[in-house]
Amino acid sequence: MLKRWDRDTELLLVVAHWEQKLDWVTSQTDFPYVIGWKLSEDAICGVPVNKGAEGSTYLKFIINNWSDLPKRICFLDDHERSWHQPFDMIEKLRVIRNGVGLPDGFFPLNDMTIDTMEEFRNWRYELFSPVWDAVVKPHLQMDCPTRIVADGSAQFIVSRDRIHANSIALYEDLYAYCIGTKRWVGDKEWRDGAGYSFSPGGQDWIGGNYFLEWIWHLVFKIKFAPHT
Repeated sequence: MLKRWDRDTELLLVVAHWEQKLDWVTSQTDFPYVIGWKLSEDAICGVPVNKGAEGSTYLKFIINNWSDLPKRICFLDDHERSWHQPFDMIEKLRVIRNGVGLPDGFFPLNDMTIDTMEEFRNWRYELFSPVWDAVVKPHLQMDCPTRIVADGSAQFIVSRDRIHANSIALYEDLYAYCIGTKRWVGDKEWRDGAGYSFSPGGQDWIGGNYFLEWIWHLVFKIKFAPHT
């Protein structure tokens, strides 16, 4: 894949792709972009298996381009519009850039608040915390929150500085968790409140991706919303 950015690039779109049409990305000229293909060995951010949904692509891009990241990255899934994004994402990014300016730090894009305390959520602290304690806490030295409020469905802008505030080892472990190439003690028993697998590799799209959707802002050490 042709490289479309360097360390001075203000904003790069990284789009996790499986099967949606991408004209909404490839036809625009406002922002450079990279397509992260599943079932691909592409050296920029190809993922060789279809696991971890968008999370595995995001992490693969960070890992593979650690020393050459642009100033900011906009991580997106491949839907032009969806239930969690009923608006034109490219236009929203134009408005942000031309209005308040491109954000630093971590900036969620879906405007869809999710709360682990909501009755219908399958998240349970006692089920979620073993995954956190095994995969995340050794790197962040932060206890698993008992409650998390966040922007759902994992589309956001994050700065290079926020990414580099962590060791690459954190992202490597999260990626291994997403696609199931590393095991942790007791991981086969990790389940959410509905019984879906939290073990490495997950169950279909659930698992590594579902776990990550709650914690991206915490991974980047941003207190985007209340968490205790």
